[in-house]
Amino acid sequence: MNDFKYYAPIAAALAAVTIVICVIYFGLAPSVFVGTLLFICIRKLEKGLPGKVPNKRITGLAIILILVAAMFVILGFVGHSLLGPAGVGGLLLKVSTILDHLRASVPVSWREYIPEGIDQLKDAIADQLKVNAGSLTQMSEHGLHQAAYLFLAVIVAAILGASAPAVPIGLFSAPLYRHISNYTDSMSKVFGAQLKVALINAALTGIFLLVILPLMGVYIPFAYVATLLTFIFGLIPVIGNLLSNSINVLLGLSVAPWVALVCLGF
Repeated sequence: MNDFKYYAPIAAALAAVTIVICVIYFGLAPSVFVGTLLFICIRKLEKGLPGKVPNKRITGLAIILILVAAMFVILGFVGHSLLGPAGVGGLLLKVSTILDHLRASVPVSWREYIPEGIDQLKDAIADQLKVNAGSLTQMSEHGLHQAAYLFLAVIVAAILGASAPAVPIGLFSAPLYRHISNYTDSMSKVFGAQLKVALINAALTGIFLLVILPLMGVYIPFAYVATLLTFIFGLIPVIGNLLSNSINVLLGLSVAPWVALVCLGF
């Protein structure tokens, strides 16, 4: 018994390492991250709700589901904003105008890399689809698998988040539980900090694109969408910030070179 008490923490640590290796090897990291974040959000809401709220875990789960539904509504609004009253034709016209501005703004040596219009852009996309047909098929299959894993992760996280927390006391389960708790605590701190960064970036970008530039008489195309993408990409450390900044600079370049420089300076 004493020997098992000594080796149990080591076995728990090895089990935790094995779980991590399996998650990486089988490509389950995105699903585990999404499930973990959902679990954390439910538990955070449970702690933040007033004491008078009955069954706070179920209430927290219901709030999360409402927020997810609201996210889909926002995405629908973004899609409607992109299409506008003119529908797909209006969107293509906007893209064509942006391409024309880009070709007029960049040096002559760069223009060969920018399509001359929508038709050439369609042809380029079609050529790339033909060349990478095999890879796209594999990506589609992988995407379906990931979607199934994400769905299962959401279900498991919802069940665990809405269930009563239980702290195991076994010689093996207790240290393993501590490893899992350390992981969820770390994810909570990292995601909480990144969420604050994304909100600040999106707020500043919105003020810049929707307030400051219009006051200067400059109107960036798809400014609302760019602001939303800044928040979404901001949830990804480092790379997300570079992506959102690149989009803003390109949209500024579609207006005028000096606007792109202002966006780059921002």
